[in-house]
Amino acid sequence: MKRHAFLTRIKRATRALFTRYYEGASYSKDSHNWNLVTRTSPNVENKIAQPILSNRARSLLRDSPYASRALAAIVNNTVGSGILPQIRTQNEAVKAELTELWKEWAETSAIDIEGRKDFYGIQAQILRTIVSDGECLVRIVKSKNSSRIPYQLQILEPDYLDSYREYRTENGYIISGIEFKKVSDTRYDRSNYWLFPEHPGGFLNLQSYQQFSSISGPVPASEILHLYRADRPGAVRGVSWFHSCLLSLQDLHDFQQTVLRQQKLANCFTVFVRKSDSSGEAYTRQAEELANLSPGLIYHLGLGEDISFAAPPPPATTYNEYCNHILRSIASAMGITFECLSQDLSTVNFSSGRMGWIEMFRNIDAWRFQMLIPQLCTPIWNLFLNTAQIYGIETADVSVNWVPPKREMINPADEVEALKDEVRSGFMTYSGALRSLGEDPDQHMREAADDFKKLKALGLRLECDPSNEIQPKPLSINTVKEAKSG
Repeated sequence: MKRHAFLTRIKRATRALFTRYYEGASYSKDSHNWNLVTRTSPNVENKIAQPILSNRARSLLRDSPYASRALAAIVNNTVGSGILPQIRTQNEAVKAELTELWKEWAETSAIDIEGRKDFYGIQAQILRTIVSDGECLVRIVKSKNSSRIPYQLQILEPDYLDSYREYRTENGYIISGIEFKKVSDTRYDRSNYWLFPEHPGGFLNLQSYQQFSSISGPVPASEILHLYRADRPGAVRGVSWFHSCLLSLQDLHDFQQTVLRQQKLANCFTVFVRKSDSSGEAYTRQAEELANLSPGLIYHLGLGEDISFAAPPPPATTYNEYCNHILRSIASAMGITFECLSQDLSTVNFSSGRMGWIEMFRNIDAWRFQMLIPQLCTPIWNLFLNTAQIYGIETADVSVNWVPPKREMINPADEVEALKDEVRSGFMTYSGALRSLGEDPDQHMREAADDFKKLKALGLRLECDPSNEIQPKPLSINTVKEAKSG
């Protein structure tokens, strides 16, 4: 007993010695909720939380308008009309062939196994799933379609992944339904995804549900694109982007519903006429009838009555302040602006609005170039190029630039001038300026050349053609008189 007490004192002294320099590392009544925090890997941390977060996010997306708005803001600004490829090669014939083949496959519904979306619609659907569920699976299916590219894409929710399949194998291991194979002493590569043949939550009857929900099979990793934002190194799966604001969204939804009920009750100004005595049976019957109150109701309870008025509840005077406070925290958690989430522009001016959009577009660029393009666009493009070689198209010197959708300008007059100055001073190329506006430089230049050619053939001279010398406008008589008098 003495030895145990001595060791306890030593442990406390050591803990105090190494934590007193950091208040956040101290053990006190102010930090008692953190005392149970453990040092676990990201995969252990996400194991149980991932499906719960996903289910709660889906529930909020069905019921909360602000959750739906946050999701739409991220998808519409990140993908919009689509992230387009700009083909780069010195061989114009090859470029024309690849462009035609890409439009035939990716810019039609031939790329979608459901035959409903093109590649850019698939981008939007995938990002919606990533934001809601934290991840998305895309299965590459070889099939016959209307295009010369014999592949189609199937979007799968993470529910298809058998997350409870975890054990060691002869040459590797399986974590959350993802099988890793040992390729060297320090490296394990993904080899298989263990997927259910049907959605485990969708069934026509109990028998089919039991049949498919308990059986998963391996699908080669070469046929699966697994898209997610890895917040921690080594995380093999993602979590819902709503994870840090789920409670705030639910609290806001509950608060708004409570205030709405309160105001409805306040509008039900009711007069109760009470009788001096009554049987218990009559009171029971009348209590049931009182469940349906309506504005202006005068309720008679019987003979020997007196009158009393129902006091309305006090109005919610801090409603807007509370809602705005919660909405700002939700917007911060989702990486968007408060104005974008709430659609309230009453408290923003041009400078603050522009600063907010600049910060938001930094997040959008990160989502595009650190997740969507390397995890989706690049693998699909490589599959496209490899298939194009079958038709004898030489793709050795072919590369691609992915062009995001156009960013709307807040003040076009000033921003266009600033863009022109950057190009003239050499800080930005003409092609780079066009890409920043969401334009394909090659296509833009071809259209411009065709337009200038037509204008010249018709004898039209416009300022948009720099090869024309535009004569200065003649001064009016009044302008000359004013200049002389000045």
